[in-house]
Amino acid sequence: MPAVSGSSLVTDTMARRDVRGVRLGVNRAFHSHHMDPVLDGLRAAFEGMQLRLPPVPMVSDATGEPVGT
Repeated sequence: MPAVSGSSLVTDTMARRDVRGVRLGVNRAFHSHHMDPVLDGLRAAFEGMQLRLPPVPMVSDATGEPVGT
């Protein structure tokens, strides 16, 4: 099933062309250019944040191996 994001014009056009899909019940157009206006705010929120490994080891549910080592 194709993944499409964007305005309702795009998704409605896909539906009219009988492209199968599931409309997600979200209030934002994630992973599309519609998110561009929030990028500066996100950058500012994460500026100066120090990234580190989590204190509790994480294990992949796909491989069963530790993640991030």
